[in-house]
Amino acid sequence: MKKDGITDLPTCKDYDLKLRFYGYLLGVLSRMGVELYRVTVEFAGKDLAFLVPTLYAERALYNLEHVLCDYYQVPGVVPRPGNRVLDVGGFLGFYTVASAALVDPGGVVYSVEPVEKIFSLLYENIRLNRLSHVYAYPIAVCPESGFKKLYVGDYPAVSSLLREHVEHYASVESVIEVKCIKMSNLLGYIGVLDVLKLDIEGLEVDVLKEALGELRRTRAIVVEVHTNVVDSGEVVRLLNEAGFNKTVVYVPADAPNQVIAYATR
Repeated sequence: MKKDGITDLPTCKDYDLKLRFYGYLLGVLSRMGVELYRVTVEFAGKDLAFLVPTLYAERALYNLEHVLCDYYQVPGVVPRPGNRVLDVGGFLGFYTVASAALVDPGGVVYSVEPVEKIFSLLYENIRLNRLSHVYAYPIAVCPESGFKKLYVGDYPAVSSLLREHVEHYASVESVIEVKCIKMSNLLGYIGVLDVLKLDIEGLEVDVLKEALGELRRTRAIVVEVHTNVVDSGEVVRLLNEAGFNKTVVYVPADAPNQVIAYATR
């Protein structure tokens, strides 16, 4: 069903029971030595499938619920058919795949994920959903181009260039070297965007500052702000400076250190 051209999206309560069951099941499978399990959820009238590692299944499924519940709540930042979307911080592809379902084959989704073992799963989840209009890149978006140390958490979603950020949520499992591209260069390459999603684990302010000029070609943006290392007020100020004059800030009750800023023109 559609209203004003936007497909009705599920609410959090639609996912809670099913994902709790999956969390229990994947915990059992992990103890049995099963490494991956296929999870299916309905979103915008379509079945989305994801391969999820059982090792950190509970946290990954919480992230899936968080993405589907929280990232699509403000109409101005919900991708529409034919839109161009960039997902910076793709992780397992939850936002990438869900947005691809919304833009349909007439649109395009770009996804960036720097951790090699996670990028492999992101790529598999794109293939699993048969998304020919999604393009994924194994790079990091940073304030400067070059090669940087990335601290990989035992829960990889919190991996970051900032060791203190990773240790706030998890243990550092490894340190790897990743190729960085500046946000301004990436936006210059892609061109005009309808929706930009940023979840870059503590680099929000520095990356936004570097890309202020190129951000003016982006219609809407959703930023996950990690307030253990970033001031959400500074993020909002930078969004305003980039020309986003309509801003909504949301603080999930169960994750007060993760503020979501939605902004449109």
